[in-house]
Amino acid sequence: MKKTSKKELDIHINYHTKERQWLCPKCSMLFYSANDLRSHDKIVHLRIRRFFCRFCDQAFAKNYALKHHEMRHTGEKPHVCSECGKGFIQMVSLRTHMKSHKLCEQKKSTKTNKGEKV
Repeated sequence: MKKTSKKELDIHINYHTKERQWLCPKCSMLFYSANDLRSHDKIVHLRIRRFFCRFCDQAFAKNYALKHHEMRHTGEKPHVCSECGKGFIQMVSLRTHMKSHKLCEQKKSTKTNKGEKV
């Protein structure tokens, strides 16, 4: 890949190496890019919140956080368990929930293998 400047090339290489080279002068956290550092400063240190809830007075730094928050107000749960039908706002919550079904299956399998009735 061709880059127009040494700085641009360094940024591109860092994308692949994932070295954290940008240090926050306010809290000493390290970041992968200058853009990540700027975002961190706005959100954490300057506490800039541009996304406002339609239902209450909360504000959020990121649009996805607002979206998930508003789902609590509306009751929307787009991620549904195929085993039991329980709904979740976030996919990560559904994934965690699915592990509970696997644990139940393992327990049943262990009891069956030991000759116990299930």
